[in-house]
Amino acid sequence: MAIITEGSQVFVTGISGLVGSHVADHLLRAGYRVRGAVRNEQEAQMLHDIYRQRHDNAVDLFETVIVVDMKVPGAFDGLLADCEGVAHVASDLSFSPDPNVVITGCVNGIKAILREAQSTPSIKRFVYTSSSNAATRPLADKTRHVDSKSWNEDILDEAWAPPPYTSKRAYAVYAASKVACERAAWDFVRDEQPGFVFNAVLPNYTTGILLQPLHILGAGSTARWVRDVFDHPFEEGFVTKLRDQDPQWQVDVEDVAKLHLAALAFDDVQNERLLGFAHRFNYNSFLQTFRTLAPQRTFPADSPGQREASTSIETTRPVELLQRFGADGWVPFEESVRRSCLDLYGDGFKAFNGCLN
Repeated sequence: MAIITEGSQVFVTGISGLVGSHVADHLLRAGYRVRGAVRNEQEAQMLHDIYRQRHDNAVDLFETVIVVDMKVPGAFDGLLADCEGVAHVASDLSFSPDPNVVITGCVNGIKAILREAQSTPSIKRFVYTSSSNAATRPLADKTRHVDSKSWNEDILDEAWAPPPYTSKRAYAVYAASKVACERAAWDFVRDEQPGFVFNAVLPNYTTGILLQPLHILGAGSTARWVRDVFDHPFEEGFVTKLRDQDPQWQVDVEDVAKLHLAALAFDDVQNERLLGFAHRFNYNSFLQTFRTLAPQRTFPADSPGQREASTSIETTRPVELLQRFGADGWVPFEESVRRSCLDLYGDGFKAFNGCLN
């Protein structure tokens, strides 16, 4: 049974990004109205064009509001009126190494939108897009079991170490911002006892169909990294983003969007952390898939020394939720990479008729 009724409105932040655009897309497909927060009129027009092409009723169901800076006090005042749900997808992807800017700003931002949701009587559900980094860091040499109770607390000390704030700290600061924001959200829910249910979705490395033009996605978009390397497999500036990263887990963006929809709409999903970890991968995994997708092209040889993630992940609950949408489980790695590389602007997913009834 759906806890937010079909035809009701959901407020979505970060809607111009990879995950946010798919969250809105799935909401529209399921018959919800969407109010998306954008930074400017150009983003608004782009999204209106995309959703009008994909949904016959988008003119009636989709609207945008401009929020230039979500960290500014009062940025969300009045914007949640008449909404029943909030999907707070937006994140600071600047990769600034200064924790005072990134972490403090993100925490202030989520507290602000939570307070606005608390003061809006119509809000029934709030889902926060956290990150795998809030539960664990990429590991190759240290075995660790990760479940919905896992937290990546150690990264906070690394991020808040004394200056200088060099570029080497950028990842730690980003990861710590997700830990700090999600912690702040759960603390708010515990202390304030708001009238809505709160859930979090924690996706790992996200790939899949890009709804928007490639240049619109920020430099921190993992799906863009994959597409860039597929298009430019010998350009070091692109290759290093895949080759030199620590081994981790991949998940398709449509699975991530469905977990958001479950967190918003399914009556029995309450106070949960839904882990979006589908498949182990490394740089060679991408190369092998690229060769299958484009056998007529030349790609680099497999890179020696590539390792696999040593973590084990408990994902029984998210898989069960995906199955309610008619899926067997996670979108396969190779299919998700194909969508990133070859299905740009594709229509992406099959309708999940009746799954919210």
